[in-house]
Amino acid sequence: MLATSSAVWTTIGIIGFIILIALAFWPARVARRKGHSWLLFFIFSLFLFIPALIVAYLMPNRRRRERRQGLIAHFSPTLTDADSVRERA
Repeated sequence: MLATSSAVWTTIGIIGFIILIALAFWPARVARRKGHSWLLFFIFSLFLFIPALIVAYLMPNRRRRERRQGLIAHFSPTLTDADSVRERA
């Protein structure tokens, strides 16, 4: 009887651990889509799942900011761009 209950609790523990690891991917994927560290958020969500999920959704999107800064740098003339335009003319 004792061995059976021990096996059942071991099985429940293993299944719970697999579910924990599967759920830890959720905040990690959200953070990766926003341009943050996937691994750090995976580890964070292994220990504190709900706070990690909240933080991942409330963080600013780095990719959008980088894309916007890249477009601004691409379309705004700098001194080197103005000099190269004068040299071509």
